[in-house]
Amino acid sequence: MTTETKKNTNNILQLISINWKLEIEALDGRAYIDAKNIFKSAIAGDFKNLEINQADTSTAETLVDVREMIGDGKFFKIFSEITDDLEKIFLTSRQIIRFCEKYPGWLLPSGIFTLFPTKVESEYSVVCVQSYADELIFFRLGYGHIFKGSDRHRVVYRQFSLAV
Repeated sequence: MTTETKKNTNNILQLISINWKLEIEALDGRAYIDAKNIFKSAIAGDFKNLEINQADTSTAETLVDVREMIGDGKFFKIFSEITDDLEKIFLTSRQIIRFCEKYPGWLLPSGIFTLFPTKVESEYSVVCVQSYADELIFFRLGYGHIFKGSDRHRVVYRQFSLAV
């Protein structure tokens, strides 16, 4: 079963993984976000400056969804279209690395961002991957840049179900 989304009249995202089972196996959290074998070109300095380069907690097997942007929005607007409870959708550093290793075909080769919601200590943040350059960039959720729907950026997040 795929993620249910909250009702929104200003659609920014369109689910594109509906017929796919994208699974990240249980992980021990020991790999760091700046895995040099994945992100060869560049890793934003914020990963070291903000001490993000730390081991994560272990995670259970996790299903993820992929959405493509069809409307413009800043990070908060993009992710709040999925849910107001970001705790339900964030991925750990290790899960982001594993998705990039396991599903490189879901990362766009044309330099378009793939956005991953994550959590650093108690603050929600976003990891942006540009696969054409094997580049990883980190932003805080409040970052003010407007991402254009016409660029077709992708968003990868942990599946969840709304309580009935």
